[in-house]
Amino acid sequence: MMVYSPEEQPNAVSELNPHSNGKSCFLYDLYGTTVGQLAVASKDVKLSRDASIGVVQTGYRSRVPNYHGNDMYFCFLYPDGTFREVEIEESYLFSDFSQAVSQDGSISAWNLYNGHDYSESYLLIYDKFGNRIEQTEVPSDIDCISISPNSEYVAYTTGQRDQSSGLLIRDIQELITIATGWGRPPVFSSNSRFCTFPDGYIYAYSSIVNLHTLEQQTVSNERSFLPGTNGASTICVSNSGSIVAMGNQVYNCGEPIFSNNRYRSNAISPNGYFVILYGDSRRGIRVNNNQFALYCTDKTVAD
Repeated sequence: MMVYSPEEQPNAVSELNPHSNGKSCFLYDLYGTTVGQLAVASKDVKLSRDASIGVVQTGYRSRVPNYHGNDMYFCFLYPDGTFREVEIEESYLFSDFSQAVSQDGSISAWNLYNGHDYSESYLLIYDKFGNRIEQTEVPSDIDCISISPNSEYVAYTTGQRDQSSGLLIRDIQELITIATGWGRPPVFSSNSRFCTFPDGYIYAYSSIVNLHTLEQQTVSNERSFLPGTNGASTICVSNSGSIVAMGNQVYNCGEPIFSNNRYRSNAISPNGYFVILYGDSRRGIRVNNNQFALYCTDKTVAD
């Protein structure tokens, strides 16, 4: 079903509502100015960096046979308040809010899988108007999806621990398969040259792939703080791939260079010179949330 394409009627606001219990919401810029409106307000909405589109699964589909509420849609939200819902007609296929959208809003990636026996699973690529442009079969239901900043690569991890693999796709052609853990989204460097596939379990190894050569390096997280059972909280990689932060541990070319157990999250400058560690490491304790540690790496080994 299509309800007003923003290209066709840029000023039209639909009187219909998406198949969602959420209300509409407003978009604001960094200065608090209202710049648009979305038809669905939900924590599951994935918004492009330029706020040109939001994507979310709407409707409800139960795994219980013959149970009510079997309608499911991929919903494309536009900042003028309009939207498009694409109905998933196959009643045995499910999707668990693992969708991703590119920074420029040009494409989005979704997963569909057989929710009864996992016998089939698909990665689907849509354009910004809600048209399916690519589809490929994958070995298991997808846990997390990421799209590179330049919109050329799609990486994902599967949801079954014994089948966990991160696959990297360019133009829907599989480039490489990575043995990795589940529960963590792949992370790209800001220049789209490197992609990390985190495995948050202790003594596990996270893979970093050079997208130009497909060469890999691995980083052990045995020294990084592991909050709870979910592994390292965040992972970042510099534009050269040499500086990597995982949880509260920072590495250079795979070797740990410093850490701070007070924190659990991180951010790296694109050139790898600066690293920020932040977020309290003690699970369930909300203290020191406004504190952070800023480090300067050795510029001779950074980018």
